[in-house]
Amino acid sequence: MKSNEIEISRYDRENEESLQEAACWEDVHVDVLKMIKEGSRISSYTGKVAGELMGIATSWKNYFHPYCHYIAMKLSHDCDPSVANALLGQLESVLSSDIPMQTSIWESNLRLKLIYEQNGFYEMRKTFMPTLPLRNHRIGCNTTVPNGYILLTLQEVSEDICLKEKLIKLVKHTYEETHLANPVASLSLSRWEGLVFQNDLIKEGSYVLIKEGEPMVYSFLHHGEERIDTCELGWCGAVNHEHMEHLRLIVSLQLLFSKEYGFTFLQAEADTTDPFAMHILASFPFEHGAALLTFQKQCLDHGKQTSFDVK
Repeated sequence: MKSNEIEISRYDRENEESLQEAACWEDVHVDVLKMIKEGSRISSYTGKVAGELMGIATSWKNYFHPYCHYIAMKLSHDCDPSVANALLGQLESVLSSDIPMQTSIWESNLRLKLIYEQNGFYEMRKTFMPTLPLRNHRIGCNTTVPNGYILLTLQEVSEDICLKEKLIKLVKHTYEETHLANPVASLSLSRWEGLVFQNDLIKEGSYVLIKEGEPMVYSFLHHGEERIDTCELGWCGAVNHEHMEHLRLIVSLQLLFSKEYGFTFLQAEADTTDPFAMHILASFPFEHGAALLTFQKQCLDHGKQTSFDVK
């Protein structure tokens, strides 16, 4: 395939109907067709060869993580890599060079993984999303709260204004420290409170370990997004790594709670950049499933770039 056969075009609403054929293309984790229509979209392009749609790519803003350009690309099954290279080059040519591009794909998508790596992207983290069947799982950990500590539910913490504020500050600090490669926005404590106390949060199954009036360890539990018999571990953390071992105690209590309330499965999400979540993953017999790979690339100086003519 010659490069001059590739036609890169800006997406507009008139192209919407022609994009429907892309719905059956390979799964890339992000709903690219939906993101193209979002108000947070920066730019989107289609790649065609001899008038036939071969690929689409889009970029958008994430207001919680504003210090990178989020991008995604979806390719037809017979798309030549040169079309993908052209789409990525076009995105890079229009995005500001002061912050990196970032994308996530399924680990099993070897074709996209190779394309991103050949275009200068590097893997910044892996995200595991395992499941733990609860029906036959036996709690093998001592669930006795250690001397000097008090165990509270998030419901109880929420009723103490001072303690709730301390917990929110700890959650904020932990999240920021585990997302240094893609920093979080500067948000008020009231915004962080909303992030902690989400609508799907199970307050009675979310626990905080307190010592001398200070929150030391926490782990949150949520209703599952897709199945009513599934609950999900949410944010977790500790005031320092010395207290990390107490996460095993708290999650064991969450397993007991989940079984008692009739849940069949417990899902988790653990980034390799998050030592607390990875500790939980290593402490329980989760059944490992699909994993996500997240890649970043620093945009080049626009003066040094070349791109295809865009129609």
